[in-house]
Amino acid sequence: LVVTGTSAKPQTKLTVPAPVVVPGAYGGKPVDLEVAAVIAQKAFVGFYLMPLYIDPKLKSKIAPALQKLLKGKTCFNVTSIEPPLLDDVRYAIELATKLYRERGWL
Repeated sequence: LVVTGTSAKPQTKLTVPAPVVVPGAYGGKPVDLEVAAVIAQKAFVGFYLMPLYIDPKLKSKIAPALQKLLKGKTCFNVTSIEPPLLDDVRYAIELATKLYRERGWL
């Protein structure tokens, strides 16, 4: 986990342990690849699931309650979190890490 940002807008990022080469991206250079991030916004907390960029079909495997919060390609706008939604977030991260493991990035 990497915590960055400011005290007013903290960011927590879950990244792969070592830089990886993403075929066809970043000019073939190794990059620090994020699995997920949480960024505090004014009216919500943004939960970003980065593997949705790599495999948009992953969205269909995410729980419907979490899918309803998806605004854009990878950002879920979370205004409150109860245990069922927290379980959905955990499962989405499991799906994301599985995808990265299958590609040899974890």
